Amino acid sequence: MSDQNFYGQHLAVLKRVLSDYQVGEVNWTEEDRFFISKLEQLPFDFQIVQCLKGNEFKEVKGLERSFGHRNLGFSLESFYWNIHPEDIEDVISTDIQLVNWLNNARNGSIKRTLLTAQFRFSDKSGNYHLVNRNSFIIKQDETGRASCLYHFFVDVTETEQFGRVKYRFQHPGKRQKVRRKQCNLGIDLTKRESEILRLIVKGMSSQEISNKLFISKETVYRHRKNMIKKTNSKNTKSLAMRAISENWV
Repeated sequence: MSDQNFYGQHLAVLKRVLSDYQVGEVNWTEEDRFFISKLEQLPFDFQIVQCLKGNEFKEVKGLERSFGHRNLGFSLESFYWNIHPEDIEDVISTDIQLVNWLNNARNGSIKRTLLTAQFRFSDKSGNYHLVNRNSFIIKQDETGRASCLYHFFVDVTETEQFGRVKYRFQHPGKRQKVRRKQCNLGIDLTKRESEILRLIVKGMSSQEISNKLFISKETVYRHRKNMIKKTNSKNTKSLAMRAISENWV
């Protein structure tokens, strides 16, 4: 079977599942737009807002800058077509699981990650990159059903090696609290480092973190420097991107 036929076959299954998903009309408010504008300031490589009603991408940002694909006109079909042929079946399977779970869920957490997936994604030149995708509910209809999802993507090609498609579901209300955060690399962050890292991810400056945690700026600098060294990150931006994509916070 050719790659095109293989792709079309699996995409048809996903579209059928999406078409069976019933959701009400979506009314975007100024608060929604403000929330999205804040999300867009975070250090991701690109973001997609997907509306489940109509199976459409409402908004695509950063894709042209990071992967060369045009933001305008980038569709559901375009997205899956650029996933590596060896990964497409697993990625679509996980996305179907997510839609099926949402079909039986109510009042999902707006800001909690529902699905993390890692797979290979092509840039415009045809080169594949290893990306982490995190997906969560950003909009619900009047009955509480998820109507739009926010996906953000981080290129982790330089820091990780591909073995297979990885994914993890984090259903609302089932995430366990832990006192110490352990990174995927086996790096143990202290409680204070985890607090500072969460605030870095939120885009706060060293002075703002200092004021919020009642510690000196020098202490913030020291912890940040230690975390960059511990995680083998290039800089603070790289640290924040990995923290988000690998669920350290």
